[in-house]
Amino acid sequence: MATTTDTFPPPFLTIPGVNNVRDIGGYPVVQSADGGPPRVVRRNVIFRGGDPGRAPAESVRKLHEAGIATVFDLRSKDGVMGSGGGEPVLQAFSKNRAEVGMERIWAPVLDDEKTSPQKVADRLIAYMQEGIDVWRSNFCRFASL
Repeated sequence: MATTTDTFPPPFLTIPGVNNVRDIGGYPVVQSADGGPPRVVRRNVIFRGGDPGRAPAESVRKLHEAGIATVFDLRSKDGVMGSGGGEPVLQAFSKNRAEVGMERIWAPVLDDEKTSPQKVADRLIAYMQEGIDVWRSNFCRFASL
């Protein structure tokens, strides 16, 4: 399914125009109830990566050939529109996706109010001042959404 090159070893995929694409398979997610080895995410099922919005058509085809049929975009509207290009980039990506039958589902983790520059700065300051406990608390809160 997924292919790699000598440039980036597994679990990474080399996709021009899309940074840091990798298979998250193999990571433990829960300890087995019977005390056996932890259960893990299946390989070649879930990939994570940077914004594919500016990826050329050939790169979108490579994503599809790797078995990626759906892109879940977790960014806020401000995050999508502020990524450099906004609506024209989304339209171009939509056209490239449509050609290979790939779907994009927009599922923002945070609303625009929480991703404002001031809110991001406030969170970073809190992380620096209060340490890992603040980060852990926020991560757990977001993970439960």
